[in-house]
This record gives sequence, structure tokens and C-alpha cells, in this order.
Amino acid sequence: MRKQRFLALPTAAAATIIGATALTPAVAAPTAGQAATPAFHNTADFNGDGYPDLAVSADTAAVGEVDRAGMISVQYGSATGLRDKAALISRDTAGVPGEPARDQPFGRISGQGDVDHDGYTDLLVRDTQGLLMLRGGKDGLTGRDSGQIKHGSRTPDGSYLSPDKAAVGDVTGDGVPDILTTASENGFDHKLAVFQGPFNFATDKPAAVQIRHVNKLDDLRVMALFVADMTGDGIADVVATGFYGGVVYKGGPAGLTPVGVVKGHNTGTFGDVNGDGFQDFIGAEGLYMDKEGGRIHVTYGGPKMARALSDVLTYNQDSPGVPGVAEKDDRWGQALTAGDTDGDGYADVVVGAPWETGTDATATHQSGSITLLRGSASGITGTGSKALTQNSAGIPSTSERLDHFGAATTLLDANKDGKPELYVSGYGEDAYKGRVWKLKTDATGVTGTGATSYSLSDLGGPAGRTHFGWGFGNGTAVVF
Repeated sequence: MRKQRFLALPTAAAATIIGATALTPAVAAPTAGQAATPAFHNTADFNGDGYPDLAVSADTAAVGEVDRAGMISVQYGSATGLRDKAALISRDTAGVPGEPARDQPFGRISGQGDVDHDGYTDLLVRDTQGLLMLRGGKDGLTGRDSGQIKHGSRTPDGSYLSPDKAAVGDVTGDGVPDILTTASENGFDHKLAVFQGPFNFATDKPAAVQIRHVNKLDDLRVMALFVADMTGDGIADVVATGFYGGVVYKGGPAGLTPVGVVKGHNTGTFGDVNGDGFQDFIGAEGLYMDKEGGRIHVTYGGPKMARALSDVLTYNQDSPGVPGVAEKDDRWGQALTAGDTDGDGYADVVVGAPWETGTDATATHQSGSITLLRGSASGITGTGSKALTQNSAGIPSTSERLDHFGAATTLLDANKDGKPELYVSGYGEDAYKGRVWKLKTDATGVTGTGATSYSLSDLGGPAGRTHFGWGFGNGTAVVF
């Protein structure tokens, strides 16, 4: 295990703001600890009908005669749940820039949110040219009026944008969502770029740009970005993670102010696991190349954030009550999602381990699993936790070599009945054709009873090696 180091936390005066226009006053802050707690973060409604929708990556799907060009499937929610057919978006879709190209994957989802502030969720996709924004509307995602933040374009301070990392949230407190991404000078992503909303799709320009030099000021090289209101003031905060941990930046009209630290590398999620009204950050590290095969860390939200990495709570498969055994290369934590699965008022955490191997290593090498950890008044607990695989009762199919079940996870209440469903992907299923499973929830949390599954071809898309389920729009995506 690598030795952890502490991260310096400079004052707000060190932030550099470039090209910023006058901001409207911040929205009124709720009473501390009483902030409204969303059931699930970053839920999408691309067509504005009030039902949550689900976007899924299939980044090696064939587009017409072009192999391994990639696409995204978009399923729209309804009173009966997600629809059985999907809208399919690729570079062959009208309005999407470029042409389908072999071995140039399209469709790796980076985030989602209403970046143009028109009432419809927009989808952010990593593209060979940078960050592509698919615009939502009354007809959902169609490719029309797509926007783009191009890789290598210059910021006002002379940095080069490297927008392969992105997140969406109102970090300036003006009521309009902003786009968070990264910029660099020498090949390392050591600056945070805040593209202040609303984003203008006609000009590909934000209302303003804020830059924070995190390498120089915070000793951080950014690997991933996450956004939620952890401090309970009604303004979104930013978690930026690096090799040795990460920094929590408090959002506000004057820029990003570091207020705490977290552990975690590439994957993370938010949820109120102890029910105190503040969003907590759950991040993962050590997914492979160490003997534990992955661990997760919980940083509690609130007015006072963790000031040292030693203050962050850590769990792995050897923690009391957690099923399984911590083993090298399990990648326990490669996928994370959180929400109240059992209706007790506490967010639970679903941990994906897509490289988990069953008892018969010959037959189940990297078949994958998920683990449910329950929330409680004292935070995450091993009590009532459970592990599920494709061999669990009720779950379709069978655990087989290289299925990678648990590669991506997300909780979604697509029919708005108050009971979320857990969507789990296995992009390696059926020789990398890929599959998504829908698991129901009950008083015990996630259950295999009544589970269903489907592939991209079941939704009207192509068959073959599509890697369907590489990532979800409102969940964690594969980032390796």
C-alpha cells in the first residue's frame, strides 16, 4: 500500500478568476443539516416529461457498415418504467459532428445536466475532438444543436483544455448549472476550468470561465471530478481526486475554495449515508495492483469537512460484516452508486467489482459481482449487507469468464413509484456483446427476485461485440 500524504489547503484568496462576468447573488442557503436530500444524484430527464431516463454507452457497436464505431442508447422513463426500445445516437446521427470511424470509440459518457438552462437534461460525451454535448429537448436527445468543448482549445490564461473529465452542477450559486472540466499547460491536468452556465450551443461558449490552478495551489493533479452540495449551503461543491487523494472545493460566486480532503481516485458517488441531511462522498481506490483489490472511503458532508486523509473512513471486503474476501485485482469499487434502496431514510451504497472471480476460477475468472452496504445513523454498516452475482437467485444468466458484471451501476426510479431499481452492467457478457440487468429493491435493499436483463440488440440496436454497458449517464462509468 502506498503511503498517503496530506494535501495543503490554501485560502480562497489564491483562486484565479479569468474572464468572469458579474454574477447574480447566490441562492438562499437552507438551514444547515436540513438541506433537501435528493434520492439519487444527477438523474436525467432528457425529454422533460417528468420521468427519469437512462443513457448507456456501447462504445464498440457497429454503425452501419463501420465496425467498432460506437453509440449511445437512450431509454426514456414512463409510468411503466424504462421503455423497451431506445433512441440510438452515434456519429451517424444528424447534428452530431464527425463521421463513424472504425476503432474511434464514440459514446463514453462523462456527465449530464441542464447546461443550457432550458429545462431539459443534456448529455456530455467524451469524443475524439473533446467534450461533446448532446442537447435535450421535447423529443429527447436527437443530436440537434450539439455543442462541443474542443480538446486543446485555449482558455483566457493560455492553458489548453483537456475535457476528458467533466461534471455538471451550479458551483457559482446563480441558479444555473455549470460545466466543470480540466485544463493543462504541460500535459498534466492541474487546472480546474468552470464553464459558467448557461452554455450557448449556438456559439459553443459559456457565460464566463473561471480557472483554478490546483497543482500549484493544492498539490493536485486531477484524475476525476464529482459535484454535489456537501456543505449544505445550497451551492454545489466540487470533489477533485488525484493519485494520493482529493480536495473538496466549496462552490460560490467568487470561485472555488478548498475546505477539506477526500480519498479516492477514479470513481465516486454521493449519498447521505448517515441521514444527517448532508451529502457524503464515497470514493474508491486501489482497484487493482494491490493485495486488497479495492477499497472505498467515506467522507462525511457538513460545514466542517475532513482536514486530513486519516480522518476518512475506509471499508473493504475484509471489513466486519462485508461479504467476500479482499483479493488482488477484484476492482471492488470500480463502480459506485448510492441511494435509499430499502426505504429507511439512509442512503445505501452499491459497490461494483467487475473483476471478482467466483469459487471456480476456471469458469468464473472476472465474472464480477456487486455488494450492497446499508446506511444507518452511524453511517455505512456491514449489518444487512449482501453480495450478488449472476448466480444469485432470480438474476438472469450465469456467472462466466470475463462477464465483468458490476462494471457500471446506477439507481433509478424510472416509473416514479417511490421504489428505485438498480441497473447493473456487464460489458463482457456474451463475448463482449454486453448486457444490462434491472434489479428490484425491497425492505432488504437490492434483491435478485424479479430481475430482468437486456442487450443493445433487444433495444433495436446492432448485435455483436458492442461493449453495451461500458458506462451509464447517471452513474459511474469505466474510466480505465
